[in-house]
Amino acid sequence: MLRDLAEEIAEIETGESPAPRNIRDSVYISLHQSHLPRLDSAGVVDYDRNRKTIRLRKEARTVDVYMEVVTKYGVTWATYYRTLGTLALFLIVLSLTGVPLFAAVDPLVFASAFLAIIAGSALYQIWSHRWFYLSRLS
Repeated sequence: MLRDLAEEIAEIETGESPAPRNIRDSVYISLHQSHLPRLDSAGVVDYDRNRKTIRLRKEARTVDVYMEVVTKYGVTWATYYRTLGTLALFLIVLSLTGVPLFAAVDPLVFASAFLAIIAGSALYQIWSHRWFYLSRLS
């Protein structure tokens, strides 16, 4: 199982299938000697060094929050965009169903406003993390 994981990671890193052997070997060694033992001791995976098998623990779900990009306010960007989308949908439905006060606003106005907010947020996110995106291009 370790070999399969190393090959998959090497293919993702290189964009080649199969990845060059030296890359696969390098990934394999770093997983075996460093990453998987640390993940095992952190309680994320069960790693059997002798059999080279890996099993994801159910506690691994708690790691998701650390893997996402977080705003300076402690909210993940995924949660932020999901909240904006839900709020936009809610307001558009209220407008379309004729709920007083909301029906006075054209649903297209709500949709346009939220699209502008989402576009502005995406531009801000890209700008504030430009070092990351630029490093990925080179």
